Amino acid sequence: MAPPRDATEPRTRVPNQWGQGGRLREEILQAASRLIEAGAGTEDDLSLRAIARETGVAAPSIYRHFADRTQIVREVVAGAWAALAAELDAAGRGVPDGDSRGRLGAMAGAYGRFAARRPRHYRLMLLFERGRSSKELPPGHPARHVFDTWRDAAARFLADHLDRPQDPDTLAHLLWTGLHGQIGLRPVLPPPADGGGAEDARTALIDALLGPLPD
Repeated sequence: MAPPRDATEPRTRVPNQWGQGGRLREEILQAASRLIEAGAGTEDDLSLRAIARETGVAAPSIYRHFADRTQIVREVVAGAWAALAAELDAAGRGVPDGDSRGRLGAMAGAYGRFAARRPRHYRLMLLFERGRSSKELPPGHPARHVFDTWRDAAARFLADHLDRPQDPDTLAHLLWTGLHGQIGLRPVLPPPADGGGAEDARTALIDALLGPLPD
């Protein structure tokens, strides 16, 4: 992702032709996304003035497309959730149908790589939704799609392993919270004794929750 422009260098923008206002709306969201990834991953990274400068428009032009900064942040966050959902879907589809365990492992890898590649978006995705439960997320919110993807993959695994006591929702919760815990605690945890990295930690988590691979 390209870094935001220097604050002293406003972007020069070619005006949209008549009927292309949707393009400006998308450019505003892209500018806000760049500013978030270059900042600390909070709403405070954004101001309408900074977004306007990054987009190359006058600040009042933003109000033709968004009511306020919160609406911009909400749509950037929703876009990041949608991107994560798409990457999990793609990772799952890339594994043969008969390998339900491998599907969960591939999805765990995709989740970790997303968080590493877009760390500030990942942080904001969770900070922005803090304070309300998953039941309060609006219908169709892509965060729900993320959980549904985990749950569906967990259900396939449990259907293949009828001796396991979990239900799909519980296993999906354990997988997601475990991965998030690894990501959040990585900066303060001591390195593993075996010297393994993030991929090894994800594999160990999968083994702990699903059981080791059969010999």
